[in-house]
Amino acid sequence: MDTRFYRLSKSSSAIGTARLANLIVSRGQSVAILSRDDAHSEMISNAIWSVAEFLPHSVGEVDGLSKVNISTNDPKGDILLVIDDAKIPEDTGFERVCLVFHAADSDIVNARREDWKSFSNKGIEISYWAENETGAWEKKAEANTEPKT
Repeated sequence: MDTRFYRLSKSSSAIGTARLANLIVSRGQSVAILSRDDAHSEMISNAIWSVAEFLPHSVGEVDGLSKVNISTNDPKGDILLVIDDAKIPEDTGFERVCLVFHAADSDIVNARREDWKSFSNKGIEISYWAENETGAWEKKAEANTEPKT
C-alpha cells in the first residue's frame, strides 16, 4: 500500500482535501474521504463545490454514481483520503492512502509523525508532501524501507 502524508499550511483542511480530490478524479480515479464526523463531512462537501466547477460527490451513503464519497465509516473508492484526526483503518484495501492534515494543529502533526514512524518500521512505502506558497504540492521526503525487527 502506498501511503502519502499531505501537510497543508495555506489552505484549510477542507479546501486542501477538495483540491486533492479534484486532482485525483481528473486522473480518472475515484476518491473515498474519511472524516471525523458529520459536520466535518459537510465542510468538505461545501469546499468541493467551491473548488471544482462540477464534481459529483456523496456525503454519508455511498450512492454508486459519484466519483467522490465522503463518510465517517466504510468509504468506497480507489484512493482513500483520511482527513485531520479521522482514524486510519487497519486494513484499507485501497491502492493508496493519503493522510491530509493542517500544520497549525500540533496534536494532529504529532500523531502523524508517530504514524510515519510506525509505517516506516512496518516497511510501508511512504512519502511526505507539503503545500507550497502557490498551493501546489511538493514532495519533501519518502521512505521505502524493509520492516524493522
